[in-house]
Amino acid sequence: MEFTYNGMVRYGFGFDNPNHAAALITMLLPILWTIRLESNKPFIKYPVLLLECTLYAALFYTYSRAGLLALAVSALFFASSRHLFIQKQRFSLPKRKTCYIYGVSLLGLIGIMIYSGFATRIIKSFVAPDKAMTNRFDVWSGGLHMLRNMPQGTGTGLSGKIYTLFYLPPESYLAYRTMVNSFVTYAVEQGIVVSLITFFILAAISGAGLWLLNKDIKHKNILICAMAVIVSGAISAMLSTCFDISLSFDTLNNNLQYLLLIMWLSCFAALLPYISKNRKQVNSLIKPFPMGFASFTGAVLILTISGCYVFSPSLKTAQISLLDKGIIKVEERKSPSCNLMLLDFNRDNQKEQIYSIRKQFPDSSFIVDIQNTTEDFKRVQKGHPITKIIIYGSANYSKLKTFITCNKAILFNPPIPAKINISEDQISKVYLSRYDERGSNFLWEQILPKSGILYF
Repeated sequence: MEFTYNGMVRYGFGFDNPNHAAALITMLLPILWTIRLESNKPFIKYPVLLLECTLYAALFYTYSRAGLLALAVSALFFASSRHLFIQKQRFSLPKRKTCYIYGVSLLGLIGIMIYSGFATRIIKSFVAPDKAMTNRFDVWSGGLHMLRNMPQGTGTGLSGKIYTLFYLPPESYLAYRTMVNSFVTYAVEQGIVVSLITFFILAAISGAGLWLLNKDIKHKNILICAMAVIVSGAISAMLSTCFDISLSFDTLNNNLQYLLLIMWLSCFAALLPYISKNRKQVNSLIKPFPMGFASFTGAVLILTISGCYVFSPSLKTAQISLLDKGIIKVEERKSPSCNLMLLDFNRDNQKEQIYSIRKQFPDSSFIVDIQNTTEDFKRVQKGHPITKIIIYGSANYSKLKTFITCNKAILFNPPIPAKINISEDQISKVYLSRYDERGSNFLWEQILPKSGILYF
């Protein structure tokens, strides 16, 4: 997929998503800032400055607003931390020669920013925010809704698919793979308990790092650099799914995203030696640990629960829940019956299939497999007796033997099967399209009486 802005290609530099490339750039910059500021040798300082300017220019050509925000927050944290905890003196201008070099670099970067059109995009974001920005809030509120319905988690890699199939309106053309937020995606997929533990560990390590900034310790510049990288990665992760643990290792993009995650987590690991060497100074922070953990957990739970009910879409007639990984139950409150819905995975319109079937059976509950795994259905069926089997497409005919023993099959717009392995008395109804796109109506009209065929 190619990302564009006003007809101009947004550069991903090996990443599929330019926002992820911007995340890597903004996480590399604090390292270069530290090297440049700590070095007094011109043959190190100025080449590093040149590399910095190259990364700034690369950032502009990603057209990533999330990257620019991450850069701004990280730079503010980096500069203020060094001023408060290392230099502790009034700001003074560098030498005239250095000022000239920095001034020319700054003017050049401003020119590149304007020439690339990135400055125009930033200004328009304040004047008239586009859907790329506003849709994020809808997705995040949908994530809170999903946490309310499935607090145990959807399973790795399924958050975006479930949101697309069951939480977006049928007329929506949008499709999501994740929740466009690394932390929301992780919470929705892994569940409230696992995500709370993970977030608390990361918050505790970074909190201890912040605590040590105001203490008299060695190599504080490295500590500030690691913290700045953490800040930059966190801001990027809030606005995109740059950290994604559901990917395989088969493409350059996926490997780069894992590299990005490893780099971010390595900065947390870099804080641990500081915390270990300064245990005495951290003890005052650790002593109230039980109370702090309880307070943190309680606050997050309250915010999550309140957010779920305040910001998430209101429930209408159906309750969505997770029965097993990839197996969703859409439960109508008025319906005691439960139908099994087998989708046609050979086609891309699975959301259309789900809404078409729900429209035909408005008062029925459904169990839907979004991963095409029959074995899981056998286990799920024991606790949820199925009234009917509704099939969309011919790929699922082989599964009828698993479920047909005590059920009547309802075939929904099926194409011509190569071989029908079920008898006529095992089929109650067939729903056919009036347009007969696959030429299947004639076959089914011969097999079933007219009372068993409905058109839509």
